[in-house]
Amino acid sequence: MSDPVERSNGSLDLNHRRHKVRILLMSLLAGLLCAPATWAQAQELEPALEQAMEARNAARVAGDGAEWGRYTSDDFIVIGATGDVSDKAQRIAAINRGEGTDPTNTSRERNIRRYGDTVVVTETSGTSHVTNVWVKENDRWLVAHVQFTNIE
Repeated sequence: MSDPVERSNGSLDLNHRRHKVRILLMSLLAGLLCAPATWAQAQELEPALEQAMEARNAARVAGDGAEWGRYTSDDFIVIGATGDVSDKAQRIAAINRGEGTDPTNTSRERNIRRYGDTVVVTETSGTSHVTNVWVKENDRWLVAHVQFTNIE
C-alpha cells in the first residue's frame, strides 16, 4: 500500500481520511458483534458526554462552525441522506453559512449504546434517522462519524 498523500498544509488527503473512517467503522462493527450484551445496555450518558452533545448542537444552531469543530474529530466524516460525503472542514463551512442550523430539528427518539470509549447515538429527528459515533480521545468526547437516512 502506498503512503498517504500529504498536502502542503500537512493534512492527509480525503481518501486516506475515508480509509481511516472505514477502519474505525469496521472495528466498531466487529466490537458490536463480539461485545457482551451487557456492554450495550447502558442508556445513561456520563455528564461530560452529555455536555459535549449539548454544546456541539448549540454551536450548530448558532452557526458557529469553530465551536462546533471543538467537539468533532479531525478525521470526521458525515454521510448525508442522499449519500453525499463531507469532511470536517466542509461541514464547518456549511455551518458558518447557516446550512443545517435549524433549531427545530430536535430528536423524537434516542437510543444510546456504549462500547468502552465509543458511544453510538441513534436518533429519529425530523424526517431522518441520524447515527452519531462519539469517541473519547484524550479525555474529550468527539464525534467521528454521522450518518443520515431519510424516513420514508
